[in-house]
Amino acid sequence: MIKRNFENDLQQILQNYLRKEEISELNGKLKVFGENGRDFNNKVSEIYKRQLDLDLYDFSERIQIDRTITYSQKSLSPEDFSSLLINLGKLCISHGRLNLAHEVLTKARRFSIAATLKAESLLALSDVYSRRAKWEESISVLRNARIIYRNANDRTGIARCDNLMGTIYGDQGDFNRAKRCFQSSLSRLMKNENPELVATLENNLGIVEMMLGEKENAVDHFKRALELFDEIRELRRVAEIKYNIGLLYYEMQQFKSAIISFDESIELCLNAHFIPTLCLSYLAKANVLVTLSEFSNAREFADKALEVSHHLDDKLTIADIYRIKGTIERNLKNYNSAENYLLTSHRINVNLKNELNIAESSFELAKLYAEIGKQELKEIYLRGSINYYKQINSTERVKLVEEFFGVEKVY
Repeated sequence: MIKRNFENDLQQILQNYLRKEEISELNGKLKVFGENGRDFNNKVSEIYKRQLDLDLYDFSERIQIDRTITYSQKSLSPEDFSSLLINLGKLCISHGRLNLAHEVLTKARRFSIAATLKAESLLALSDVYSRRAKWEESISVLRNARIIYRNANDRTGIARCDNLMGTIYGDQGDFNRAKRCFQSSLSRLMKNENPELVATLENNLGIVEMMLGEKENAVDHFKRALELFDEIRELRRVAEIKYNIGLLYYEMQQFKSAIISFDESIELCLNAHFIPTLCLSYLAKANVLVTLSEFSNAREFADKALEVSHHLDDKLTIADIYRIKGTIERNLKNYNSAENYLLTSHRINVNLKNELNIAESSFELAKLYAEIGKQELKEIYLRGSINYYKQINSTERVKLVEEFFGVEKVY
C-alpha cells in the first residue's frame, strides 16, 4: 500500500499561512481514514500487483479541504484567504481531485479582489476545465486571465496562459498551433527566471515534436526538461518526463525501453501519489503490453487506468482506455465486446472533438471490421482514420495506416 501524500502537501501549504499553534489546532479537527487492499488476477506478477495497488481517498481529502477552509477563513485576511484557496485548488488539481478543485477555485474567484489573485484563480480554473475537456469554458476563462496579466505587464503570467492554451490545442490534436503557443511562451522567459515553467515548456514542446514525427527534436526537449526538473527536485514532473520518454520509445518500437520508462514513472507517481500521470502511465503500459501480446497483464493495467480516470473525470483518457480495451478484446477474438468498447471510444472522442483520438479509434474500428468481414464499415472507418490523420498533418500515421491495409494513397 502506498503512502498518502495529500496530507503532507496540505501541511506544507498551511505552513505559509498559519502559525504552528493554529496548524496544530486544525490538525486536531482533521480525521484520517484507513486503507483497504484489493485482489488481483492470479496471473499478474507480484511486481505488477505492487504497481497496481492504489486507493483513492476521495472522502478523506474532501473533509480535509472543507475543514481547512472553514478554519482559515476565520483566521486569515481576505487577501491571504484568497491566496490559500488558490493553492488549495492547485493541490486538488495535482492530486486529480477536479470536482473539488473546481469548487475551491470558484470560491477563490469570488473572494479575490487583487488583480493578481483574480488572474491566478482564473488560470487555475481554466486548467480544471481543460482537464475535463470543457474547451469553450477553459478558453473563455483563460482569455480573461491573460487580459489581467497583460494589463499588469506580467510576462510570466502571459507565458503561463500561452502554455495552457498550447496544452488545449495539443489535447485537441492541433499540434502545430500548440507548438506555436509553447514557443511563444518560452520566448517570454529566461531560464533562471522561472526554471519550472521553462522545463514545463520544454517538456510540452517535446510532446508536440514527438507527435509531429520530429523524434530527434523531441529527445532534445525532453533532455532539457529532465535536467531542469532534476535540478529543482520536482519529482512529480520527472515522472511526467519518464512517461513521455516511454511514449517516445514506443513510437520508435523500442518496447522494452518503453516499459522501463513507464515503470520508472509509475514508481515515482506511487511514491508521490501523483494520480494524473499515474493514470497515463498505467494506460501507456497497457498499450505496450498489448503490442507484446501480454493481454492478461494489459487488461489489468487498462482496468486500473479506467478506475483512476473515472476518479479524475478525465474523459479524454477514458476514451483512450476504451480504445485499448477494444484492442485487447479484438486480439482475444471477443468481437462484440471489442466493437462496444471501440464505438464508445469513438463516440466520446467525436463529442470532445479530439481529432488525433478520432483517427486512432477509427483505425482500430477499421481493423476490427476487416477482421470480421464487414467490408463496408471497414472502408468507412479506414477513410475516416486517414482523413483525420491528414487533418493534423501526421504523415507518419497516414503511412502506417496505408501500409497496414495495403492501400496506396486511395483517400
